[in-house]
Formats: sequence, C-alpha cells, structure tokens
Amino acid sequence: MDTELLNGVSVVCYREPGSEYTKYWAIRREDGSLLRFAAEDSAYAGGYSVEDFSDLPGRRGFVIGRAPPGAAYDALDYYVFDGDGVPRLLAGAAQPAFQPDLDGDGRADLIWFYHGGREGYCYLRWEDDLYQVDLTALVREAFPGWTGGPGPVFSSGAPLALSFGWDREEWPVDLDGDGVRELVCNVTSMADGVPSVLVYRRVGREVWEAYPSGLPAEMQGRPRNGMDWTRYDPDTNTVTTSCQFLGEEERQEWTAALALDSLDFYPCS
Repeated sequence: MDTELLNGVSVVCYREPGSEYTKYWAIRREDGSLLRFAAEDSAYAGGYSVEDFSDLPGRRGFVIGRAPPGAAYDALDYYVFDGDGVPRLLAGAAQPAFQPDLDGDGRADLIWFYHGGREGYCYLRWEDDLYQVDLTALVREAFPGWTGGPGPVFSSGAPLALSFGWDREEWPVDLDGDGVRELVCNVTSMADGVPSVLVYRRVGREVWEAYPSGLPAEMQGRPRNGMDWTRYDPDTNTVTTSCQFLGEEERQEWTAALALDSLDFYPCS
C-alpha cells in the first residue's frame, strides 16, 4: 500500500521479496527511494490503514491501523516525525480508541481499551514527555474491594459499558421493570464478522451476561451450518436470529421479544 499524507509524504507498506510474513513500513523520499522505519512479521495481506492525526496529544503525525500477529483486534501505532523527517513511534494502542481532553489542558488525550474492554489505558502528556496510565490499576488502587471486572462496569444502578473491542452498539434498557437498566449490545466480532447480541446485568456485586436468540426453544438444539446471526432492534425491543439448518439450502429468520425471564445468565469470565 502507498498512502500520501497531508504534508505530502507517502507512507508505504511492502512485503520482503520471497517472504510470506515479513513486511516493512517506509516513507518515500523525494528521490523515490524508501526509508524504512518499522518491520513486522504477520500473515495479514490487507486490512491496513494510514491516517493523519493532529494535536494528539499536542503532536501531529500519522497513525497506522493494523491487525497484530495472532490477534483478532486492531492495533494502532502513532508516529511523529523527528527533526530529520524520520518517523518515530509516539504511542501504541488497541481499538477502540478515543481522544477526549482528560486533564482540561485543551489538548486531546488518547484513551483505549484492551482484552475485550477489561483493561483501560490512556496517554497523558506531562511537559515534553508522554506517559501511559493504567486506568484499571488506578481504579483497583482507589477501591481495593472493587469487583467490577472483568466485563462492563455498573455504577449507581445504571450500566456503563467498557467496550469489548468489537464493533458494537449498546442501549441501557430496563428489561424487567425493576428500575435498574440492563445493557443490551449488538456486537460484531472482528475475527469472523458474525453479528450477535449480548445482555449484561448486575447480580449482587458481579456482572453476568446472556446471549439472547430469536430462535424458538424447540429449534435451539437442531444442528446448523455455520454460526447464528442475531441482532437487537431497540425500537421494537426484539431480537432477530437467522440460521441455516443442516440439510437446508437457505437461512431462516425468527424474531422474538427480548425479556429478562427468557435469558440464561452466567458470570462474565
């Protein structure tokens, strides 16, 4: 791939001749030659992105989005140019990543989640240096008895989701009318693209999860070709599941109301 940045510099990714795994990242010089600044060993042949960023945190440069070796999440590598115009790694992160102003200095900071949202980190700038902060460790230090992880965090009866690293949508919904909202999420795994629905609720001091399905109970045990696809519709509070049974050529689809008493919950693992 060859991507031109706003400053006119082209960032190039190319494979080492004869190698199935080794790839190099380089910038194209004015004379057409390539200056390598990073290497990686992975079997990924695509799925990369290169984008400019500005004022993050207080710096300008470019970010490479890629799938790291052996993992099903996207990594983000943030680079800035040194005085000689050579890219230098500023920070590494995973997705999802956000850029709020955490300390009120008028500059965007970088916050990101890892291991299905069970770990949270951020980068803060102090004077001329950049520091990585383990947010989960700070919470555990401030609240030694905290048992909110793994999984989403619940506070004051209202669910606040730590993203689990997949493409997702989420809605706080009171499914049983007790005044405490559950968390309903549409998620799509980056590994296989299969859509599914997760419901989280608090049981005592633990977070439990369930996987709802629109499939009728009498059909749940039938063998299938591939995975079920399930989505939640917040407008109708229903889940729709499609699947293909063994011996059948087409997928079938069922829709059912989402109710708490129809779900089997288990502690988040």
